Amino acid sequence: MSKRYLVLAIFIAALGGCASSQPHLYQGIASSAQMSVNSNDRSQKTPFAFAGDLRKLASHSSVVLEPIAIYRGPDNQFDRLSGAQIQELSVYAERTFSEALSKHGILADQSSPTALRLRIVLTGARLSVPVLGTVSKVTPVGFALSGVKAMAGKEGRFIGDVIYVAEFRDGTSGELLQAYISKQFPSAVDVGASVRPLDAAKIGIRQGADTLAKDIAQRLSSAR
Repeated sequence: MSKRYLVLAIFIAALGGCASSQPHLYQGIASSAQMSVNSNDRSQKTPFAFAGDLRKLASHSSVVLEPIAIYRGPDNQFDRLSGAQIQELSVYAERTFSEALSKHGILADQSSPTALRLRIVLTGARLSVPVLGTVSKVTPVGFALSGVKAMAGKEGRFIGDVIYVAEFRDGTSGELLQAYISKQFPSAVDVGASVRPLDAAKIGIRQGADTLAKDIAQRLSSAR
């Protein structure tokens, strides 16, 4: 590939490309009505959240993961994904969240008064653009631009992402105890995130699952 072609690719990336979509409060998800702008979102990955009585949250000792749901409302954000790709992400998310909770020793096989119910709803995802995504990072100019975004915690222009809603409810009453909307994406300098169209979204799922499991395990530790 010539230097001239690489410069042209970077120029195209700078002009336009796949603009990222920002999460919003989804009309067809009931917990959206209880969420508000998350002012503590330093990572810029959980823009909306709800926190109920955290003492009730800490009174549980494990988590039951409900089947991963796919949001079909008209305001979903599955940009250019086929039905098969969305289903692939759903299957991957169920396995990944289960493994993350199990790793921290808090995954329960069945409901009980001390087991939280966790519901994950996939609401959106964006595909990586494999060729341009890789070119924009491996060239000197592209790497420099991606490095600036990575330092700022921002996503790369041609790197995909995933958006989902996480809801924790009391295992007996069904009361909503915590909920948030999360947008997860790889580092802007992660070359491997743009090899295949769904790679970045899957990396985002892994990151989100690891963060969720670690956080909830810490909250539940006092009850175990």
